[in-house]
Amino acid sequence: MSETAVLTLVGILWGVIQLLAAGILAWIASELRLIRKDLEEKVDKSACSEDMCRHYDEIQKIWKKTNENHERIIKLEK
Repeated sequence: MSETAVLTLVGILWGVIQLLAAGILAWIASELRLIRKDLEEKVDKSACSEDMCRHYDEIQKIWKKTNENHERIIKLEK
């Protein structure tokens, strides 16, 4: 085989490898895009923020009640 033929084959092989790599990266990007789209549909940010604020208020009420009960228990133990 001549040097030109070897260089041509190596060039073709390199091109095929680059094409495969680009295809794989494109497939990964499309999968990530689909995952992101699915996740965006699952939880609405405003609803999540409202729920977290409501949970915070509930936790604060529980914490306050716990402190009140703790003080009552201390008084009962005396």
